[in-house]
Amino acid sequence: MHPSNVRLKLTTAVALSTLAAAISSAADITATLTANPTANFNLTSDSTISGSTDLALSGDFTNSGASNRLTVNNTGLTTFAGPVWISESTANRSLTFSGTGNILISGAIGKNAAGGSASTNGNFSYSGSGILTLAGANTFGGSIGVSGGGTVSVSNLSTATPTSISFFRIGGGTSTSTGRLLYTGSGETYNKQIGVGTAVGDSVGIIDQTGTGQLTLSGGVTASHSGNKTLILQGSTNGAVAAITKGLSTSFALIKQGAGTWSLSGVNDFTGTTTVEQGTLTLTGSLASTRIAVGNGATFDFQKSGTNVLTRNFTLTEGASLIGSATNSFASSGTTTLAADLSDGFTAITLGATFTASGILNFDLTNISEGVYGLFSGTTPTGAFTSVVGTGFITADNFTGTVNGFNYSFNNSSNTLSISAVPEPATYGALAGLGILGFAVYRRRRAS
Repeated sequence: MHPSNVRLKLTTAVALSTLAAAISSAADITATLTANPTANFNLTSDSTISGSTDLALSGDFTNSGASNRLTVNNTGLTTFAGPVWISESTANRSLTFSGTGNILISGAIGKNAAGGSASTNGNFSYSGSGILTLAGANTFGGSIGVSGGGTVSVSNLSTATPTSISFFRIGGGTSTSTGRLLYTGSGETYNKQIGVGTAVGDSVGIIDQTGTGQLTLSGGVTASHSGNKTLILQGSTNGAVAAITKGLSTSFALIKQGAGTWSLSGVNDFTGTTTVEQGTLTLTGSLASTRIAVGNGATFDFQKSGTNVLTRNFTLTEGASLIGSATNSFASSGTTTLAADLSDGFTAITLGATFTASGILNFDLTNISEGVYGLFSGTTPTGAFTSVVGTGFITADNFTGTVNGFNYSFNNSSNTLSISAVPEPATYGALAGLGILGFAVYRRRRAS
């Protein structure tokens, strides 16, 4: 039989069996599966598994007749321990897993079932919102993709994606359709390229390094489709990327999150903003980003060999760090933005390398309070900003301003910002009254 849309509901603690052959075609069918868990499973159309218990299939799982989708909404863990075949024949097919449930594929994903052509390739993708773990030694070609807000978890990237594979793609075709690659292994060097975007359109791809050893992506990362692409490097441990390139993207941006350290080598030719929200981003290669943004507690570390000056627009939040080797330095160009919440003072920006100031200094301040704030610690900036704008400064041609009841003053030599409250009109009246009274007393004394 060839059902067109199958929904399977598991209500007992048994494993799934030969679904496609056992269920007639219908829009929504709920069935209790009590068959042998070692039986083979032929997926002949889009199907759904639901339930609330752990499931285990040890027989062959074969995608048959077309490019099909299996939606797993089971709230327990669904395990495919036997081989998973993307195609039953010589045809190239695509197999997609989706759904809200977590999935473990401990068996190997292969190109075709026994008897099929050895030249058959195929694509495997996950577009669910749960976690799909690849634990087998896979042998298919084509590509792997993850989108829809889902996560593909691997402890060995090289085994999960064999040498014949063309891409590991992360992120869908919309800005909300993220895809995350979660690495949990003991460390390795992966020489295949990772692509941001499984389709044309805006994409957000995430690489999360939570393994115990360093993950080195020697094949680099690029945009595999057109659109606005964003790569997020996450994790609590260390990772390295040989190069991040703009590829087919319309625009490409990088965000660093998590407590770990990621390093970039090679030629990173994307021009979108590089943002370090948490942890450390180390640059040992070149970077074409027109703006570098560093958050509170985060660090940008410039460690390229030789003598180099990284001249960029900067957005520096209080508590950020710009550091580098003794032969590397930073220089501002265009606009440098300093952002801070002054409700509890200002945490100075740490400079661990020479920083040459020039161009416009833009203040982005919230919760204004009085005080004298030293903006930098560590290395003293050289050069000088030519103008000051933003919070407290009306025009770009002076270093003082009065806005919303506060006087602002920036000292270009000491790199300090002074803020004081403007006295209320009643205060001026009281001062004037005291002055008049004092003058009257003075005249009385003179007359006597």
